[in-house]
Amino acid sequence: MYSSFKGIPPDVVIVWGCDPNLSYERTWLLELLRPYLIQEEICFEGEYNFSVPKDSLVILVESGRFLDETVYPIEASKNYLHVRNKRINQFSNISNLIIFHIGDEQGLDGDLLYPSLSPTHLVLRQFEHNRFQELKNIKYLPLGPTRWTLINSPWRAASSRRYSWSFVGTDWPDSDRKDVISKFTSLVHNGFVHEGTIFGSGISRTKYVEILLNSVFVLCLDGNYHYETFRFYESLQLGAIPIFINSNNKFQNVFINKLPFPAFNNWDAAAEFVNYMLTNPQKINTLQVKLYMWWKNEKHCQSSLFSKLINSQLCS
Repeated sequence: MYSSFKGIPPDVVIVWGCDPNLSYERTWLLELLRPYLIQEEICFEGEYNFSVPKDSLVILVESGRFLDETVYPIEASKNYLHVRNKRINQFSNISNLIIFHIGDEQGLDGDLLYPSLSPTHLVLRQFEHNRFQELKNIKYLPLGPTRWTLINSPWRAASSRRYSWSFVGTDWPDSDRKDVISKFTSLVHNGFVHEGTIFGSGISRTKYVEILLNSVFVLCLDGNYHYETFRFYESLQLGAIPIFINSNNKFQNVFINKLPFPAFNNWDAAAEFVNYMLTNPQKINTLQVKLYMWWKNEKHCQSSLFSKLINSQLCS
């Protein structure tokens, strides 16, 4: 599929057990793996017919997203599990193997997958869940931003941005999103809101990026099943300030460095803070730069941690 340098054995072979073209996490994974030489292979439809250099590390990407989709046909789910079991068995004899587990917001796929794995198999998963803490072979990586925001864009100071706050996302059934957005709209002026009824639809990606680049604050409400959302990381990546409720000290098991974010127990307190900051351009620009630099350093630390895990596998 893709190789960093033709003719040179790769350091890492990424094997896609799901469709990489439908995986928002692909570019984030490649970002964390810099500057390793990468080879990518597709293996989500059956047995693999490519060779893996003996000194290369294999990262097998498996997705649990199908279990989060209520409209996914039961028979298709069964077939997916059957093919995945065959795929994992095919790679189980590779000593330098890491399973990268994506898309498992509820942790349901982890409940199915992890008992079938050897405890020596290192699993890097997204979406932290407390019930997996006792499994020593499970490590966490942040969900990260999507490829549409991992771009080089001109820096826009918070004080020069068009919208005081924004929210672009899905109006999930049985969520409090509509109430929160209605409250914020009444308390903080000059916001931008777009709520879709289906995930990933309703607004172009170009427009979405432009809105984030023009937002001082971004409301980062919990996702449909988990507190981590792409929106949180996309905001950081584009210099916007994420606003979220952190009453239960979320993210403590996800990040390496201590969060420098303002902590709020409710959305009234968050709105009061936003209104206060909007009256002081210098303070708001200082906070923006502080959070952006924290995120830049956090990405570096996450990449370094990834490298240590890879090197430990290669040396074992």
